[in-house]
Amino acid sequence: KARHWQWYKKFDDFIQSVGFSRSDEDHSLFSKKTKDGSLIFLILYMDDMLLFGQHVGELVDLVR
Repeated sequence: KARHWQWYKKFDDFIQSVGFSRSDEDHSLFSKKTKDGSLIFLILYMDDMLLFGQHVGELVDLVR
């Protein structure tokens, strides 16, 4: 369990450093407002993540 927490903490620090905010209600949900005002959401589940938003180009740029 300690390793899981270390991985999460490292991920949390990184994802917030690139402009995402963690939800207070669900710590597996992160969101980011883009330059044009749209939102990108990232959800963690175990060691997988789901990334979605309104503009595919912004998602592709984020993954690169």
